[in-house]
Formats: sequence, C-alpha cells, structure tokens
Amino acid sequence: MPILINENTTSNLTLTLKEKSTLSSPIYLFQFRNVTEKVSYYCIMADTSLFKDRYNEFVFTEGTDLPLVGQLILGAGGQYEYFVYEQTSSTNLDPTLATGLVESGLMDLERASTTYNQHDIDITYKTHQVTWWTKKTY
Repeated sequence: MPILINENTTSNLTLTLKEKSTLSSPIYLFQFRNVTEKVSYYCIMADTSLFKDRYNEFVFTEGTDLPLVGQLILGAGGQYEYFVYEQTSSTNLDPTLATGLVESGLMDLERASTTYNQHDIDITYKTHQVTWWTKKTY
C-alpha cells in the first residue's frame, strides 16, 4: 500500500529502515520521483522515532521548500516512487554520494484540485459489402 501525502500538509512517515542500514547513526536522504513526469525531488528528514531499532518515523511537509529539514514542494499530484538512502552527511542531496539505498516504495500525492484533460475522438467505421458467388452445375 502506498504512502499517502496530501498537498500543503505535514505528515508522519513510518518506515522500517534499521534492518538494511549499515551505518550506526545514519542520516536519511529521501528521493521522490514522479512516475509520470520522471522528475525527482530530494530532502533530508530527521528520524524522530523513540524506538529506532523497531521503526523509523519522519515528519514530512509538502508545500514549503526547505529540503534540509524535510520540507518540499512536489510537482503534479499522482503517484511517486520513493527511495531512501543512508548517509553520514546532513546536507548532501545527491543520492550518488550517499552510502546506499535502504528502501524504496510508492507514494501518492493528493492535490486538492486535480485537472483532467478530456479528449474527443472521431471514429469513422467503414462497411464493405461482400458478394458470394456460387457455382451452378447443370
């Protein structure tokens, strides 16, 4: 089941990252990639969990642009892939410089107003008359 984020809101994200993390005190870099537009957005979120060995909890705000503290303005509403990387840097937003990928999944961004395009299609059907000939014998 995908993570659900609403526009212009703060959400708590609960994940289990400890079992795949190799660093003793990792800092987590998040990448959100819009499935349709193939555009990526990056931010760092602090793990606020009280029981980090059991689960990891993050506070994410959509609608403001402060990526070093878990706040982003994402693009179009719809489905995103998310990737979580562990690293030692608290400022790096480049996943190629992170230590490694620890989780990936799906996230849905709900926009209050979503615009859908309607396309009208003209279809012309052609019919063909077929005449069958039969051979008569006398």
